[in-house]
Amino acid sequence: MGLAPESSESSGSKREMKYFRSLVLVSAWQRIAGQFEKASRQTRILIFAVAALIGISGRLWAQTKPPNFDFNVWLTASSSLLDGVNPYAANQFNYGPSWLGIVTGIRFMSTDIDNFRLYIAIFLTLIDLGIAVVLISKRYSLAAVIFFISPVTIAISGQHQQVDNIAILTTLLATFWAVKAKSERIVGSDWVAVLLVGLGLSIKHVFLLLPIWLALRPGPLKKRIFYLVVPYSVFALSLLGPFLSARDTIIDSMVQYSGANNSPVLYAFLPDQMMTWVVAWQGPKVFFVIALIGSGYLFRHVRLFEFTLIYTISAVVFSWAIVNQYLAVPMAGIAIWMNLGFIIWLLLSSVYLWGDTTAINFPLLNQIQPHMLLEYDVVAKDLFPWIFVGWLLLLLNRKVLPQGRDS
Repeated sequence: MGLAPESSESSGSKREMKYFRSLVLVSAWQRIAGQFEKASRQTRILIFAVAALIGISGRLWAQTKPPNFDFNVWLTASSSLLDGVNPYAANQFNYGPSWLGIVTGIRFMSTDIDNFRLYIAIFLTLIDLGIAVVLISKRYSLAAVIFFISPVTIAISGQHQQVDNIAILTTLLATFWAVKAKSERIVGSDWVAVLLVGLGLSIKHVFLLLPIWLALRPGPLKKRIFYLVVPYSVFALSLLGPFLSARDTIIDSMVQYSGANNSPVLYAFLPDQMMTWVVAWQGPKVFFVIALIGSGYLFRHVRLFEFTLIYTISAVVFSWAIVNQYLAVPMAGIAIWMNLGFIIWLLLSSVYLWGDTTAINFPLLNQIQPHMLLEYDVVAKDLFPWIFVGWLLLLLNRKVLPQGRDS
């Protein structure tokens, strides 16, 4: 007996479902990215060269905008160190010594404050270019273009001049060495990988729980413990000098630092009255740890490079504090896995940063922004739902992500 022909109603439903999946999961984006990768090498180089010109020009233009609090911290701390004053003992600096050394070197080469600001922008632009090149090397060329010309990365590296992307580049480079270690024994490339992860932690704590994520991945127990313990040991050793010279400052402004404490995920789902109590009992930090470790377990089979980028998205989704610079942290991953949630998040984040009168203050957007988004201290409430939707779509489709350890 033959099968009955498919009804036009059923066929129409399938077409609608296919259209819906294309819209929500942006499968069209994946097809475009695949086609872009198939283009000739000359074509891809030309397109990226144009994107690089736009991105570099944007960052250099953005650094002409008025500086914010963080730049003044870089200026004060580096000037103090050059004058022989310990910035940690003077309670002027709550970042790791790795960034202090870099920014002091830049200050040493600068002739004045404007020159100092320009040199920092150039340095951070090179870091962003490094991330883009890494993406290209992993055959994510279109994502590299989107990442580098993103209004979010232009604003943060150019005007804001925060340093999260230094830690991201360092940790992504660590994955190149980690995948070289095919042996079940701990070999030289494993040491390079864990030292780079530790270095990233010493620059900025973006990957605070990444060693735990790495320990959750399949593999020999000895190696998993190695990848858990050594990065934290490197991080702890990097803070030893500052701790010995300024114990109270390190404990108060780094170990116990809570930031804005505006946990968007909890504020989105819990009443404000309850949040007062939750915050008082360090609830956002506890939830961050639990939720992020749980996320690492769910994505544990994803290939290491992509696994690391998924961490950057997950860390922002569940973070206990969101401020402007954190908006740049997930950009490389979002540029790879664009979906409806991530697109809306990127658009709103761009409007927020470029319309902010204390940031880019771009004409017209500075008139639109106040009517689209809440004030600075609670803007995460407006942005959170969309990156959370994007993360959920990524989670639901994690089985189609590259699996395994190899690059």
